[in-house]
Amino acid sequence: MIPEDPEERDVIAGEYVLGVLDPVLSREIESALAKNDGLREAVAYWENKLHPLSSLAPPRDPPADSWQAIKNRLPSPRTERNW
Repeated sequence: MIPEDPEERDVIAGEYVLGVLDPVLSREIESALAKNDGLREAVAYWENKLHPLSSLAPPRDPPADSWQAIKNRLPSPRTERNW
């Protein structure tokens, strides 16, 4: 549930931007962004505030098995579609 209190909303927006929320709450935030102006503003604030920190870390290539790990988590494609 997205908090109505501005201070609580700000905290959860910061946690969302940092990527530390559990997946269920993160998806809830993503869904709410389209219709919740206060949440959208809070997320934009934290994105602008925290983005410059990314320049402090040197770029790194992902581990070699990243794509295979992603493929392993995806459901197998269906051979027949039920439209």
